Amino acid sequence: MKLKTVLLAAALIAAPAFAQAEGVTTSVKAGVSTDYIWRGQSQSNNQASAFAGVDIGTDLIYLGAWAGQVKFDTANLETDLYAGVKPAIGPVTFDLGALAYMYPDDTSLNTYEGKLGATYNFTNGITAGLAAYYTPHVGKDGPKNTYTELAVGVPFKNPIGPFDVAMNTSVGYNDPENGDSYYNAKVSFAGVTKAGWGVEIGATTTDIDKTNLSIHDAKFSANKGYLTLSKAF
Repeated sequence: MKLKTVLLAAALIAAPAFAQAEGVTTSVKAGVSTDYIWRGQSQSNNQASAFAGVDIGTDLIYLGAWAGQVKFDTANLETDLYAGVKPAIGPVTFDLGALAYMYPDDTSLNTYEGKLGATYNFTNGITAGLAAYYTPHVGKDGPKNTYTELAVGVPFKNPIGPFDVAMNTSVGYNDPENGDSYYNAKVSFAGVTKAGWGVEIGATTTDIDKTNLSIHDAKFSANKGYLTLSKAF
């Protein structure tokens, strides 16, 4: 269990070295959010959550690692690994990837997904994307699950103070093999400075049935707001 955490830390430390390779870019980010909300559900029991991650890639290939605080009955840390390819044809960028959500405190929660997506990049900087995620089982013995999400990003024409700002909206549909399906929606405004300081303010809503929450017995609110502060290196 500790090995995954060690590997993630090694990736965070080694990332700048990969940036020296021609054609390879890297981004390291750390921050804190008032709530870790994922697909409409709080993963931190409506409490603050710190996180850190690294992304490495080229124009075609990407890989990354991320770690953040969760507050489940049996887990306090989530470590994610992901990788994929993003070929582009004209204004459309495709995304074929794989994701692993791992919990060192309770490996029975570990979940692995495949992703297939496409994003249309308009000439004015607006993006519109559709992605589908599939897992053969949620956790060790859970049902298979499909999650579909439509997302739109709209950059502001002019900066606000030192921040380049964009509005992002998304609507997702979670469809488990067993249990109730549900929708969730999110709108956020994210700004970043040239020095890498970032701030994001957002709100989410969902029609999920509280009685079907099975991963952890956390507090639940259908309508939630959050604030995230971060620094990219």
